[in-house]
Amino acid sequence: MPKILIFAPCEKVIVSEEDKTTSLISLIEGFTIGIPEGTEVPEEATIPIKWHVLTIWEKIEGEDEKRFEQRIELVLPDGKKPLDEATAIDFKPEPKRFRQVSMIIGFPISPSGSVMLKLSLKEVGQSDWQEVAEYAIFITRPQATAEEGVTNEEPKPENAEVG
Repeated sequence: MPKILIFAPCEKVIVSEEDKTTSLISLIEGFTIGIPEGTEVPEEATIPIKWHVLTIWEKIEGEDEKRFEQRIELVLPDGKKPLDEATAIDFKPEPKRFRQVSMIIGFPISPSGSVMLKLSLKEVGQSDWQEVAEYAIFITRPQATAEEGVTNEEPKPENAEVG
């Protein structure tokens, strides 16, 4: 089976047209989601963010004729899976590495805790997925009162002079 070299969620992935190098921008480690007390949040609610998952695989000798699929799952602290996406890994004879960039729109508003991003692999035609990596995204839900809700006012300096 191919070897996973990189599995990372980030805000943006840039692949250079010139030399095909890959850059990750803003690695995602967690989110702080503040919702005012008494606000009802729909079960399928998401944060309006576009983010990406980068995987880089290395082909193993002797597997030139084999085809594989990768699966990315997002598992919330309550066990729900709002993301379950499978895509082909399309190795060419050269190079030995394969880069897959998955774009995802929205991040689920979940309870506090670890949201697990899981990566699995299987050979095309097989039924069993083999989990090869996981990455925890930490969700913090501070207690916010209705008065602490989001406003459109600009913050005012505490020691401003009027003149």
